[in-house]
Amino acid sequence: MLQTLFHIPLWPFESPWIWVWTTVMMLGGLVHGTKKGWADAAGFWGPPLGLLWVFSIFLMGEVVDYGIDPNAPTQAVPLGIAVRGYGLMMLLGIVAGVVLAVHRGHSEGLTADHVFSLALYLVISGIVGARVFYVVQYWESFSAEPMPHRIIAMLNMTKGGLVVLGSFVGGLVGMLYWAKQHKIRFLKLADLVGPSFLIGLSLGRIGCFFNGCCFGGYCEIPQVGIQFPVGSAPYVRQLENAAILGVQTSVADQADSNSTSKSEESATKQSWRTVTAVPAGSVGERLGLEVGNKIRIELFGHPDSRISTDKVLKAGVSSVDLPPAVVVRRDGLDPITVPWSTLPPVTQPIHPTQLYSSVNAFILAILVGLSYRFRRFDGQSFAWLLVLYGITRFIIEWIRVDEPGQFGTDLSISQWGCIGLLIGGVILFVYGSVRGTKLPTGTMQMSPDGSR
Repeated sequence: MLQTLFHIPLWPFESPWIWVWTTVMMLGGLVHGTKKGWADAAGFWGPPLGLLWVFSIFLMGEVVDYGIDPNAPTQAVPLGIAVRGYGLMMLLGIVAGVVLAVHRGHSEGLTADHVFSLALYLVISGIVGARVFYVVQYWESFSAEPMPHRIIAMLNMTKGGLVVLGSFVGGLVGMLYWAKQHKIRFLKLADLVGPSFLIGLSLGRIGCFFNGCCFGGYCEIPQVGIQFPVGSAPYVRQLENAAILGVQTSVADQADSNSTSKSEESATKQSWRTVTAVPAGSVGERLGLEVGNKIRIELFGHPDSRISTDKVLKAGVSSVDLPPAVVVRRDGLDPITVPWSTLPPVTQPIHPTQLYSSVNAFILAILVGLSYRFRRFDGQSFAWLLVLYGITRFIIEWIRVDEPGQFGTDLSISQWGCIGLLIGGVILFVYGSVRGTKLPTGTMQMSPDGSR
């Protein structure tokens, strides 16, 4: 796991350096204006200067990453602007997808300018779609906020919150709009750029592995299972269900729990769990847990709200002098404070579903790309993408445990989306087979009247 690659220092955006950059830009604008006109100078130098000040005054505080000083653990220390491994792999995925699309589109009349323009639409619409899917998936956490804060929370992606399938759907909408604006044949365009999406997804899933998100369930195969470090998303999940304590639990019946009301439970966003097994020598046994106990794990944050829970867990397990942040609530019994020394530094082995997804996307990119030369109608390669990705992603979702069921079922929002992809692919196969829309090589552009 490589969640943070490095931190960009804050000093270039603070005084006195921000005044230095302002002076340099204004001098550049002065020279530019005397040579090419003041309007041209303002258009060239004005936007970056404005962005610099807007970022420095309004946005920098939102993206600063804070850490814990081991010598003063109650204090938050600004580390800088974090450059995440996930973001880097997303960027590499976009670049790789664009390069592949330029290469594949050249022989079909799709220019590099076309691809760069299309990529901008796809990135923006893809991010919007990914965020919409995430908000739907975790609507309960957003609906609890009052309306002004709810809107801000929906728009705030500084802490993550994107669903890949949503980016695919959003990207399709953006591509459809772009193709209509440029009078480009949508289905043939989809055939060409389909492998680009899969290559980008393959690299992006490696970013998920770096980030620790999109994780799988317990893995009993030693050669395959991955243990994620303390503070990672899998670690927090296993802490919440007490697996980190070495015990086995199942969701308890709320009606049998007496000490906490439903409103209190909703506020903690944790449900009671029943201990079903306490192996000998486990942390749970040392803490005094017994089979039949109804428990709930509570995580307490840092006194400074700018410090995230994952950093508290990392610091505590690393022997930084912090108050214990993990408490086991027992229904009808006294709570147990968990000493830092008893918490393991890594999770139990789990399936690296991020890597499964990465390999899957890479293989599908090859298969979909090869199918292009054998297609009988425009959209056939894209139909294969919809069907194959829908099936394989649906299967991988059964191994993942990070997404809750939706619409009253055990199916995640991604699995529901996969069903939609599969249906869409079958419809496209039928539509293309009946209509027969293949064009001669090199004709991406529609005729002036929009006909074939």
